[in-house]
Amino acid sequence: MSMESLIKDRVMYLEKLCKEKEKALDHAPDGILRGVRHRKGFQYFRKNDGYDKSGTYIKAGNMELAEKLGQKDYDRRVRKAAQNEISIWKKPCEFFADSKIITVEEIYDSLPLWEQAVVHPIRKPADQFVKEWKKQTYHGLPFHQDDTSAYFYKGIRMRSMSEVMIATLLDAYDIPFLYEKPLKLNKNVTIHPDFSTLDVKKRIEVYWEHMGMMDNPKYYHDAVQKISSYMYSDLYLGDRLIITQATSYAPLDMREAENLLCWRYEKKNIHFAGKLV
Repeated sequence: MSMESLIKDRVMYLEKLCKEKEKALDHAPDGILRGVRHRKGFQYFRKNDGYDKSGTYIKAGNMELAEKLGQKDYDRRVRKAAQNEISIWKKPCEFFADSKIITVEEIYDSLPLWEQAVVHPIRKPADQFVKEWKKQTYHGLPFHQDDTSAYFYKGIRMRSMSEVMIATLLDAYDIPFLYEKPLKLNKNVTIHPDFSTLDVKKRIEVYWEHMGMMDNPKYYHDAVQKISSYMYSDLYLGDRLIITQATSYAPLDMREAENLLCWRYEKKNIHFAGKLV
């Protein structure tokens, strides 16, 4: 898909979202929601306007009003963000140059906790999304009976110490992953990436393959075929595919792996790899 098509689809989504939020705001109750922490929860107040500092206490039995007022504020923020983003997308160079742009998906995370508790975001909160993603059930690749290797990470059996080190690195940067989860590619091909990782911000899976026997001719041939399968399914290196390599005489360089991880996920390098070597 071309960049022009991606921008067009994004603008269409934002314009539809604006109409939905405008309709919702037309039916929202009057007033502004104020919230304060109280014991293990929150108390809510309805303010008449911006000059009303305290507001009228909303009783527990009338939480529907608090939810509607909170949703009203959230919808207003989303509409404004969508309008701003639409105007910026008409000048894409400005969008990529302005790091202060807040997208509609990021509005929820910018709300105070008391308001997050009463609104329904346009997409699941990151922590909920990650939790559900990690709960996936699947059948990984079996281990051969004659495979006596025993490499484990947090109860997960892995095929090499290099994979254990990669898993440790992913955890150090809070990048969720699933080990050898099946992935269906084009041409009815199913593979099991070493690590299916999650780009939480973009809500997409990124696959990490560690190819640790590249000096073995058959292994090398199979690795090339596997990379080609990714490419045929529009999964490209540096985008949704990460590859690290090693041979019997050139082991995995964890510092290079960490640099690659930080580049792909836009993470600040904490130099964790130095602790693994």
